[in-house]
Amino acid sequence: MAAVVVNAQQGAATLPGAATAPPAATLPGGTPQPPKQDLDITQDYVIGPQDTISVLVYGEPSFTSQNQVVRPDGMISMPLIGEVRASGKHPRDLGADIANILADKFLKYTPKVDIRLEQSRSRYYMIDGAVNKPGQCPLLVPTTLMEALVNAGGFHEFADKKHIRLIRDGKVLVVFNWEDAIKGKHMEKNVPLKHGDLIEVKE
Repeated sequence: MAAVVVNAQQGAATLPGAATAPPAATLPGGTPQPPKQDLDITQDYVIGPQDTISVLVYGEPSFTSQNQVVRPDGMISMPLIGEVRASGKHPRDLGADIANILADKFLKYTPKVDIRLEQSRSRYYMIDGAVNKPGQCPLLVPTTLMEALVNAGGFHEFADKKHIRLIRDGKVLVVFNWEDAIKGKHMEKNVPLKHGDLIEVKE
């Protein structure tokens, strides 16, 4: 998946493929100024174990840390700073925490800190069967069953769109009728997905 950047001060994120403003001038220390962020897509994402993140400290490359895998205990190891808890935090909150640590202990100002989500492994759902994009999908933001099917890029020609199964914890939670849903019927079955859900679309 493409990386998503969240600014610690603005809390904004860039959706892959979205237009952004051209980068501004380089900040002291040789680190490029982050481009303006137009879309916010990760405000509800909570960092968890096994996620891969990068911490970008603008103007202070010695504190920047790339491709950190969040350990099972929820911690990451930052250059010079040491151990920092990442698990259970929104990216903007982790960025703010790191900015405050740097301002309190190492710098004479509060730096701009961005958290880049490189890979989401702690929150995902799976979609299997007669869709164009099956597989494991990161659950970056609250996503309904219908939204997940749209994100799967459409159905195969002979897909059974009237008996789509949502399986949670090994049990069928919902049998979803796509044909009804696009007519606005039985929308109570368009439930929000949870981590580990499996969507099955048979032919």
